Amino acid sequence: MASEVPAMYEIEVEAFPEDEAASLLSMSMRCQEANTFFTVLTQMQQESESATLLGYINGTLCEGTELHHESMSEHVPSGTTLVLHSVTIAREYRRKGHARKMLVSYMNRLVKDIALRGVKLVLLLAHEYLLEFYKSCGFTVMGVSPVVHGSDPWYELSFDLEEARRQWQLGT
Repeated sequence: MASEVPAMYEIEVEAFPEDEAASLLSMSMRCQEANTFFTVLTQMQQESESATLLGYINGTLCEGTELHHESMSEHVPSGTTLVLHSVTIAREYRRKGHARKMLVSYMNRLVKDIALRGVKLVLLLAHEYLLEFYKSCGFTVMGVSPVVHGSDPWYELSFDLEEARRQWQLGT
């Protein structure tokens, strides 16, 4: 996965305004320290038998149940809250269902993987235009976030993994 960080970074700086994009150093740190919470979506190219990177999700663990600047910039291995930093698809593959497919798969892994049972809550920040997308993937909008990163306001969203696990175990 570390070898894919430069390609993920290229997608990051294309997808986010300069004042919002993660640095290459931040992405490398997240990949190194929180590799379990990185995932990539690739597509095999039949003509070359190689994979094309379509997008990625990355996150880190934090303590507590609210986002703040520290929780956005560090990884606390003992934390029980997962902060998603990016759910990002390369420009040419957007609006084709890839982000939903990737995020739903990622969340299902968090719900079902016994090794990840220590993670109880998922938090993320999103701009207003993405709220319906995240709500459709099971997230709840908590309100405007106190975190300031860039010029546009962010909204905080949450996904209760413990409740999702109870529902999954009940078969509903």
